Amino acid sequence: DRRELQRRLDVEKWIDGRLEELYSGMEADMPDEINIDELLELESEEERSRKIQGLLKSCGKPDFIQELLAKLQGLHRQPGLRQPSPSHDGSLSPLQDRARTAHP
Repeated sequence: DRRELQRRLDVEKWIDGRLEELYSGMEADMPDEINIDELLELESEEERSRKIQGLLKSCGKPDFIQELLAKLQGLHRQPGLRQPSPSHDGSLSPLQDRARTAHP
């Protein structure tokens, strides 16, 4: 449904924006990706929290984790939703991909 897709897009944009803030000047430490579907597959918020903490080990911002967990509530997995990246390098996060393909 369209509302669900918009909500998911909003969460993905929020994640990208917050990661830019949290890792400003430390882009090499930024996680490659925070996969919403992988988080939604986990059984509990505790498991999701541990997974996010593992991805953000160099960040140390518990507020981000709590905010992300709150935003995930009510979202559902969307198999096949991911779009190909502009650089066609699936190993890059959307943020890294945009930086790589941005024109100077």
